[in-house]
Amino acid sequence: CYCGLKSENAQFCRSRSAFDQNAGEVFVRGMERATRKLCHQGDPCELKLSAQSLHALDYILLFDQGQTCGVPWPNSSANWMVARRPSVVGRDLITSEDLMSATFLLQVLEPGMYRICFCAHILGGPSCLSSNAVPYHHRFGHDVGILEVR
Repeated sequence: CYCGLKSENAQFCRSRSAFDQNAGEVFVRGMERATRKLCHQGDPCELKLSAQSLHALDYILLFDQGQTCGVPWPNSSANWMVARRPSVVGRDLITSEDLMSATFLLQVLEPGMYRICFCAHILGGPSCLSSNAVPYHHRFGHDVGILEVR
């Protein structure tokens, strides 16, 4: 919303009620709900995420559970943890909601609890990865859940 009235009083646009003009829409990409997934060490693991909008160039990256998504830490991810793109993106046929679904294939080599961090591809925006496929950790700031590996 927009505060469209001009006023000599600088205090006028401080009230929410003064913002009565429609200025457009803001669309924020992210997951519809938090995810908790159980996988077994070394076995293929299929992780499905749902959102209003997903793209084939979106990525997930696993961090140790004690870390915060989007905050680079030394050794915050093991060398086998690489950013993953979805293998399949399409309409979510399981829910009755108008959602997209993305399937990520993982193989986790060490048991533990991991935070699933998401990076949305933004057309014309900053990339999730460098040109040599190194994740920009600060772009993986959306915490979408926990992966438990036994």
